[in-house]
This record gives sequence, C-alpha cells and structure tokens, in this order.
Amino acid sequence: ELILTPHSFLFRKSCFDKWGLFDENLRNGEDWDLYVRFAARQAKFVFQEGVLALYRQHPNSICSGSNAEKLFAYRIQMMKKHAINPDLSPKHRKQIKFMLHDFVGREAFEDLKDKNILNGIKKLILASYYSRNPFYYFYHGLYWLKQGLTTK
Repeated sequence: ELILTPHSFLFRKSCFDKWGLFDENLRNGEDWDLYVRFAARQAKFVFQEGVLALYRQHPNSICSGSNAEKLFAYRIQMMKKHAINPDLSPKHRKQIKFMLHDFVGREAFEDLKDKNILNGIKKLILASYYSRNPFYYFYHGLYWLKQGLTTK
C-alpha cells in the first residue's frame, strides 16, 4: 500500500483552480482522492530527492489503530467514488475496483487469522460483492478461518 501524506506534494494554484480542492465529503483519503483526480487530468508529477517534510501522528488521530473500523469505511468510500469516476479511463476504473475488493478481502483474511470471526465474515461477504466472485473469497476465507482457529 502506498501512503503519501498531503504535505509530500506541492501543486500550483492553477491545478486547484482547474480541478478542485480536497473533497470535504470524504473523512479520510481526501489526499489520495485529490492525487487521482489530478493524475486523471494529466497533472505533471515530479520526484524530488531528499527529506523535505516530517510527519507526526497523534495517538487519537483517525489513522491510529483505535479508529480501524472508521478508517476501513472511509477507504471504501473513497475507492467506490473513483470506481465510477468518469474522468478515469475504463482501465483505471477497473484497477480501482480490483483495489477495492482486494483491500476488503485482505482485511477479512486478517480478521479471520486474528480470530475476529464475525468481522472477518462480514468483510468476506463485502469483498465477494465487490469482486462479483464469491467463491474466491469464501474458499480463501475458509483457509484463514482454519488458520486462525488452529493457531495458538
């Protein structure tokens, strides 16, 4: 998973004027949303070598472990938005749809492995819905469920 903080980028004001600001309807992932929207409109991204910013995370921030379920829901919201984004090519929308069910599926497998059975099964159903392939997630979900139940 690629995590890039908002202060990792500098954009010209004209980019925001043409393509908009952060989507305030998103409670998390609004930075990723912005990058996708800008990239879809052919913004030029240039890499600059070196440490140019520091990142400090507060223990009660939305990205902390105590908010895992909220963060999970916010990521789904953001990916669903771009799975139907008409500014993206069909190839890119397909990739985001894959990322959506892959993310939910991996979270389900982790829950099952960690003996969080009910959440794992809920996420398996959700991943199956997003992938349109229930057999894949239920087959692999049984494996992780077995792993979770047989490990100490």
